[in-house]
Amino acid sequence: MHTEIHTIPCLQDNYAYIIHNHKRNETFLIDAPESFPIITKIEEKNWKLNKIVFTHHILLHQSQ
Repeated sequence: MHTEIHTIPCLQDNYAYIIHNHKRNETFLIDAPESFPIITKIEEKNWKLNKIVFTHHILLHQSQ
């Protein structure tokens, strides 16, 4: 398996998605409602974040 996907619960009702391609050693983040659980998972896996994709804009997320 070349790709690993993790669903990260954030805040009380949101999710972020971390996608890591082992073959290319690249890590992508889809949405980022809050930083702590995302950073924790990336550090736990010893990955380097390469790209962040936001699928929508919610002002509340920017304050976290």
